[in-house]
Amino acid sequence: MTTLRRATPDIPIVAEEELCNGLLPGEIGDSFYLVDPLDETREFIDQNGDFTVNIALIERSVPVLGVVYAPARRLLFSGGPGGAEETIVDGDCGIVARRRIFCRQAPKWMIAVASRSHRTPETDVYLQN
Repeated sequence: MTTLRRATPDIPIVAEEELCNGLLPGEIGDSFYLVDPLDETREFIDQNGDFTVNIALIERSVPVLGVVYAPARRLLFSGGPGGAEETIVDGDCGIVARRRIFCRQAPKWMIAVASRSHRTPETDVYLQN
């Protein structure tokens, strides 16, 4: 977050880990970054590669830019007003390949996503029904 603060010092950062440690951003205003520097901590600890770094720029309560980076998989997903991309990066974060991605058409049946780390028997029953 140091680099993000240095690059855009006038935009506050709201981050889960900082809030848990009592580091409050002060006056947020109309624009701020919403950061989860380690989403899926259990997956990180288990070293299975299913963890991400998430950053969104929020303006007037609306997300306008966002990135989700899966460092173990070297995948970066980004989106903004110009569309969205999936980018494959190398070990130095250089671009290996990129492709535009789009929203798929909604299927006729419902789709649910559940956390592997936080799955409960109640979740399984709910999904079965």
